[in-house]
Amino acid sequence: NIVDSIDQSQGWIGGSMGVYPHTLERISGAGTSTWKSSDSVRYGVQSGNCGQITGSPRMANSGYAFISDETLGFYPKNDKGNVVLTSEENPHVFFSFTIPAGEVVQVDSGVVFAGISSESKITVQGELTLKGDEFHPVIVTSRHDQEMVTSSALFSNVFTGAIAQAGDWQNIEVGEGGKLTIAHGVLRYGGNRFGTSVSCQGCGRSQMITNVGGVVALKEVEIGNGFETGSGSGPDALVYSSGGTIDLQNVKLHHGKRALHSGGNAEVKAD
Repeated sequence: NIVDSIDQSQGWIGGSMGVYPHTLERISGAGTSTWKSSDSVRYGVQSGNCGQITGSPRMANSGYAFISDETLGFYPKNDKGNVVLTSEENPHVFFSFTIPAGEVVQVDSGVVFAGISSESKITVQGELTLKGDEFHPVIVTSRHDQEMVTSSALFSNVFTGAIAQAGDWQNIEVGEGGKLTIAHGVLRYGGNRFGTSVSCQGCGRSQMITNVGGVVALKEVEIGNGFETGSGSGPDALVYSSGGTIDLQNVKLHHGKRALHSGGNAEVKAD
């Protein structure tokens, strides 16, 4: 049966070709005004020349949005030029990506991030703001967190139904000059061990937030379900800072070897 028909005699109403093609997605109803170019990326979907497709061929138009260094710039920006991620695309699955200096990523209430592997990491050299609310916190968790991440047959090789555990993703690292702000957020099942040198990969540290000289502000945040025993030589802690500042307001830290480790020239404020 014909679902919809569009007069394309004057050209396509959207979509694009190239290394990073955009597919069309249907909004609702019928006619040209109900179609648009897709502005989100799905994990594991690539074009014939191995470029990342911005779209959702043969799948729902929302959900399982993929965040990586390659795809972060594909997402919508507000009038200030900041990337904005919304809960409409839940869950957002991420490998490792960096927010460069001078750039801002804003994450709205209710967004769920799921690390795609134990090496999934967010590096903040610019600014990352996770802005949840009392009823819709921003969640950063394991891909196996069945409470927060709905499984999908399309990604059964990744979302296997295994039990979530400590180390299912790595950490959020805030570099010198970077800024991480979290209001009403939950981080859990992270802290995969990492080394500071090639020779120490097997004896590394477990941390969910690592501050190496930036600004970290946490308010109404819960961080937990990390490693409760340590096998590494580095300082295991749910929140670690070797420099910069950390401001904690009503923060709950639980199920980790240490709640907080501060060293070097780090400044810590707690309320």
